[in-house]
Amino acid sequence: AEAAERRLRQILDTAPFPIVVVRRADGAFLYSNRPAADLFGIEDSGAVSSAPRYVLDPAHRDRIFSDRPQPDEELQLATAQGGRAIWAT
Repeated sequence: AEAAERRLRQILDTAPFPIVVVRRADGAFLYSNRPAADLFGIEDSGAVSSAPRYVLDPAHRDRIFSDRPQPDEELQLATAQGGRAIWAT
């Protein structure tokens, strides 16, 4: 189990695209790789207290951070670099 966890961590840490893991209950960032940290201005996984502030559409924000299971969907996010909008899944 530890070897599998190390391997997964290595894959996530070296991915060239942004990856974040957010706790649904309060929107806290639990994990972000370097590309995500750069994109959203995250110093470390716990530094930004609320991921929902990056979700631009209030309807998406309410759905994503509710207790109901959510299908994969595209949503528009604001970046830390001047709030530039990007699309993500």
